[in-house]
Amino acid sequence: MIKNLKAASDKALINYSKFRSYLTKLDSDILRGSNTLLILDIIANLDPQGSYGYEINQILQTKSNHSINLGEPTLYKLLKKLYKEKVLLAKKVEKRNYYTLTSLGWVIYDYATGFFTNIAASLLDFDRRSFEISHNVIFCPTCSNRIRLENHPPRFCRVCGTYVQNLFENLIKAKNYSLDHYEFLDFTPNLQKISSFYELNQ
Repeated sequence: MIKNLKAASDKALINYSKFRSYLTKLDSDILRGSNTLLILDIIANLDPQGSYGYEINQILQTKSNHSINLGEPTLYKLLKKLYKEKVLLAKKVEKRNYYTLTSLGWVIYDYATGFFTNIAASLLDFDRRSFEISHNVIFCPTCSNRIRLENHPPRFCRVCGTYVQNLFENLIKAKNYSLDHYEFLDFTPNLQKISSFYELNQ
């Protein structure tokens, strides 16, 4: 991040305080929307037993080459918020809260990842189709939700309800897999659980 970055040359634009302030605010605006995704991504890709705040922050710094440091107060506030919103589960082990994703957390994580990938694809102009094939996923054409190819793929996007079975069938054919190995489902038990949570909390 620009805020604490030292200029490598006296001709660098970040030596001008107004320019540095502008980029610092821009960094902050971009990160504000990305913090949740960054944290969910770390937790989703760690040990199934979960991860605790300090470890999450260390991994975030390592993955970002120390360019992103949320700071402990911001991180713990966000973890608490995600727990309260039922996106994370917390299990206390030796005075530490270990966080894992709930069923709702996985839905939020996939949606945020799809949305972010869509933005990245439009900015970086990479081939989204090749990405889908190599990562065994599709992106909903309506809302960008990322949907993984599993033994029981959904017929419909669980976020917006768009019919996606044909996209999965194309992906399966592109990977030279047999369609006979997959059973498409309208709904999953997890989705019904999440829907009833929101019906109760309207």
